[in-house]
Amino acid sequence: MTKEDLKIKWNGIYIIQRKWIENREERKKEALFFKKIEEAKDNVLEWEVPGLGYWKENALNESLPNVQEGHSNSPIAEAESNQKPNEWEKDPGVLSLSPPPRYVSSVTRWEEKKQKEFVRRFQIKKITPNLEQFIKLDFGNGFQLTEEERTKLKSYLGNLESELAYCLGSDLCAGWEEILTLIRLQSIELSLSSGYFVIPKKTKKSLFYREITDLEIPKEVWAKKKEEALELFQLTKIRFFSFYDPTSFQDWETVGSKVHSIYSENLEFADMDIYPKAGAKIKILLTDAFRADDSRQLLTYQTRSDHYEKLVSDIYSYHLIYKNCTNELFRYLNIFYPDPETRKEKLGGTVSEKTNSFSFIPAIAYHQVKSNYKTKDPKQFLSYRLAKKKEADLGFFSNIGEDMTFFSSTYKKSSFDPSFVFFTDDTIALRPIYGLTNITWGIGNTGIGIFYLPWDKGKRLKQAAEGVFFSLPEIFFFNIRKGFFPYVTREDLPKSYLQETIETK
Repeated sequence: MTKEDLKIKWNGIYIIQRKWIENREERKKEALFFKKIEEAKDNVLEWEVPGLGYWKENALNESLPNVQEGHSNSPIAEAESNQKPNEWEKDPGVLSLSPPPRYVSSVTRWEEKKQKEFVRRFQIKKITPNLEQFIKLDFGNGFQLTEEERTKLKSYLGNLESELAYCLGSDLCAGWEEILTLIRLQSIELSLSSGYFVIPKKTKKSLFYREITDLEIPKEVWAKKKEEALELFQLTKIRFFSFYDPTSFQDWETVGSKVHSIYSENLEFADMDIYPKAGAKIKILLTDAFRADDSRQLLTYQTRSDHYEKLVSDIYSYHLIYKNCTNELFRYLNIFYPDPETRKEKLGGTVSEKTNSFSFIPAIAYHQVKSNYKTKDPKQFLSYRLAKKKEADLGFFSNIGEDMTFFSSTYKKSSFDPSFVFFTDDTIALRPIYGLTNITWGIGNTGIGIFYLPWDKGKRLKQAAEGVFFSLPEIFFFNIRKGFFPYVTREDLPKSYLQETIETK
């Protein structure tokens, strides 16, 4: 029961965090809307409404009423909920344990109104789909629709039509629910007409803190990746067709996007929105009376947004020592079970999150968990490189050679990593020496980066600085860098990885 109990508690913490972040995004949207108004030319503001970009429709025009009119369907409508709540004065640690009241901005309410209007217009007259916002998986026989799949898609089409009819008849659905249902209806219709699976494009955002360039994946790696992608596609398709569930569309669309990027050899390391949100712009005509008041409104909404941004940053702040991902785990566990006796019964004991316990260091936290918690069959999951080394059972000198990036048989330089000489993740005694070598190498590359500054816009200099930054902890016996391995295929994986996957399912 402890496992299920913990799962429920962690899910609750995640939902609370999501609510704080969603509220923050709503307030940022309001501030952005008024900033766009201030920047608008010729009293015309263009605002993108999510979901409408999957069809071709002439840009709509709309007049924006004055603030004083307080029109309920306006994106500038005022509401008492905009005022600063008393809970903002509470301690951030307390706020992280309780969900905030949901805040829906007037801009979002207006967007949902536009989404509903579009769905109803679509029922009167079909609108041409924007094929640029859909992905067709036309990569050969493995992706063509079978008769059985056509029949299944037609049944899903009926389910979606029933859901949309309910929304239209009851008016109980949110605008995004209606437009999402319509997007999926359209993608199934396109699939049936083309004979291949068609999915809506999703908005993507980079997972990395810097631009990735010069990543040349060998042809043989692409070939293996495509084989793996086809297998993933087939498995996902089986799950998708096993039973109708609106949430199953999320995985289907996400996996389809990833498969498409691999087969088109346009590999993107990106996160995707849960739902398809391609937008279309609506032109809003601003009145002179409103424009005269927009600076005050912008200041008001920007101040509220800044306050909320700081609040959420305080709630979920990060510090390398006082509040990192490791000691935060223990803080929450101690909050979940505040009574020491209950904690001992459920977990086996206590691991303090306090700084003087050194639980912020993952290696020390590992030993504290083994000593204080009830553990069973502990497993050590090695990094890819270390698992390959262990599997190879190398001798002393070969082992040292494998730690050098120039001679490693498992590591190939890529643009994900700044240049360095030694891996330090499997040695403690030599770590400061290796780290000092890496720092010296990085400083040398800094000089080269300065020389190339006029030509590469600081690319080499930035990578050299990153190399020094990631090497600094190594002279104090700490290791951060493990290396990126973007060219690895499933065949390259150590046998222990596959066994660990089976055991942890």
